[in-house]
Amino acid sequence: MSFKRKLDNTLSLENDGAGTEDELQIPEVAAEIGETVDGAAVEQVEAETEVAEEAKETDALEAESQALESLLLTLESIQASGTPMTAREARLARGWAGAIVGKYDAVDDAMVSMESFDSTSASARALTLSMEKIGQMLKDFWNAILAQLKKLYAAVRNWYLKVLDTAPRLKKKAEAVRNRADDTNGTAKEKKVEMGLLRALHIGGKAPSASGVISGLTGVDTISGKLLTGKSAEAYESAAENIIGVIDAGGDLAAKKGVFIKAVEAGVATLKSDTGATGSGNVGDRYKDSTVTSTSEMLGGKAILVRIAKNTGEKFAGTVKNSGASVERFAAKEKEVSGSGQFEVLSTGDVMKICDLVISICDHVIGYKKLWDSRDTHLGKVDSAAKRAIAEVEKDKEAKSDAQRATRDVFTGVNGWLRNGVTFTSNWISYALATARAALSYGEKSLGQYKSE
Repeated sequence: MSFKRKLDNTLSLENDGAGTEDELQIPEVAAEIGETVDGAAVEQVEAETEVAEEAKETDALEAESQALESLLLTLESIQASGTPMTAREARLARGWAGAIVGKYDAVDDAMVSMESFDSTSASARALTLSMEKIGQMLKDFWNAILAQLKKLYAAVRNWYLKVLDTAPRLKKKAEAVRNRADDTNGTAKEKKVEMGLLRALHIGGKAPSASGVISGLTGVDTISGKLLTGKSAEAYESAAENIIGVIDAGGDLAAKKGVFIKAVEAGVATLKSDTGATGSGNVGDRYKDSTVTSTSEMLGGKAILVRIAKNTGEKFAGTVKNSGASVERFAAKEKEVSGSGQFEVLSTGDVMKICDLVISICDHVIGYKKLWDSRDTHLGKVDSAAKRAIAEVEKDKEAKSDAQRATRDVFTGVNGWLRNGVTFTSNWISYALATARAALSYGEKSLGQYKSE
């Protein structure tokens, strides 16, 4: 069985990406005031889990491909030295290959048998054959990565379909709560009540004041507008467009790495500016290979971290891996937060403010559909550009393996950059909707404290 078939069988890639071309439709929403969003929210969380699993599989494939690339580089170095590969070196190389592709039962697909290295005359041929085998495996890995990316984006699309079900329902509920608050009179029975919303709304492990919740939700709304429908919404795509333009112009990709890095740095600068992630934060040792800035602490103890690689002298894919944005805990170390806490009872006016913010956040999420459609187009452009560039290198019989390596490096980086954009945006949407849902629940529970007059 070929290595490609072994990869396909292991990763179940034969039917990946099915149904990804369907038009995303915003569903009709029933107008019943009592309708809840709980069921849709659960489905959204399940879809998020699927996205995380596909992203993990993509990361594993890229790591294996890069490790195999390092093995090939080592074998090329031995061949260039003119010294025959010893049996001991062959055993080490075979062990290295086993650590990378052993799970696919594919060691023999990477290295010829140990007996082939027994004599000096046979060793040179065995080394060449092994390098050819690994070269073919790298091509198979590349195709598997592209196929896995399609699976990942199909999972993200499925997740966004769930979001397009959740957001309009949450908006409809916020409108109903706002109307109820507008019709509510009287005085609240209590000034503070115990609510099980602390994990979703806390700041520094404590329940914020009413004004603190409104201020925090205002921040979520502002960032949502910029990330989902504003300038920074296209930060990842703009960088990818610039890189693809340089690639299509032709020439040595390795020599153009500096241009690619500048495109990523421009994207990071936009994200940093528009999210307000300009502080040092409490990053701790989470990103040792990156320079990181952070927003201030947001509701739920979260923050946006924006990072740029410290060392841009290595592979472009490595620079991208250590650059981008993410939604994470604000604290350097995980802290246990109680599920419930004492919250101020909101005034009816504050409940209406929260409802307005929830409605606005939902509108931003729904408006993201336009960007998602264009993101599909960008992914198609990257895929086409990658196939053209790789075909061009493979067609050139004089092309050295380092040219093929540079091509794979660039497109691994571009795909990684776009994938970071999809992951970051989806994580932000999930956070924004969860926070909006919790804030709306806070408003509802507060209204329950008012006596009718």
